[in-house]
Amino acid sequence: MSKVIGKFIKVRRAELGLSQNDLARSLGYNTSQYISNIERGLASIPFAKILEMSDLLKVDYRHLLNLKLMEEVPGFKEEFLSTKPVASGSEAGMSSIPVMTPELCANWTDLGDLDFPRKICNRFEYARTEDPRAFYFEAHLSDLNLIGIRDGDLLLVEPSHSVTPGNIVLSVRVGDFRLIKILPRNGEVILQPLEEKGELEIVLRKEIQFFPVSELKRRLSHN
Repeated sequence: MSKVIGKFIKVRRAELGLSQNDLARSLGYNTSQYISNIERGLASIPFAKILEMSDLLKVDYRHLLNLKLMEEVPGFKEEFLSTKPVASGSEAGMSSIPVMTPELCANWTDLGDLDFPRKICNRFEYARTEDPRAFYFEAHLSDLNLIGIRDGDLLLVEPSHSVTPGNIVLSVRVGDFRLIKILPRNGEVILQPLEEKGELEIVLRKEIQFFPVSELKRRLSHN
């Protein structure tokens, strides 16, 4: 049984500060074992509990339903992930893109699964992109950075596009997602941090993966 919906529930539950026991009791179960089994991929959510679970997690019930169908209905996953949501008004012609935070990225253990952002996220923003695996990465920068990216800005990441040396990329190692600039050289890569206090790092090309960043979406609430 797939662990996708269980991982989503675990991450969202933690975001809301809920324990497994809190969730289980709210759903009418005496122990937390039911929730534990779902989060570990050992049990599935009954359809009858989808609406209750989504209310407790404060997410659209259709998201949980789609995750359940992706696990249990042959062919649904491919059809769902290849379908672009229809936008209207000022968003016409745009795609609904999942927003990944550093905390969500920490759960991305299979870096070959480029559909992971759409399966784990509960927040989406519109963007113009032809990349079906595109996602936004929310910048969390501890120091004043060198190129004007601010904390909370959204950067459009398009994994299907090629990486250009010197451009901003999202560098990826399991559990470590960073916004940097890169300079490849003879099987190695020089990593240039965007923070003022960051230091250059040299790594082997095979030890790290890069996703190109193509656009910045400024958060309007900046002071």
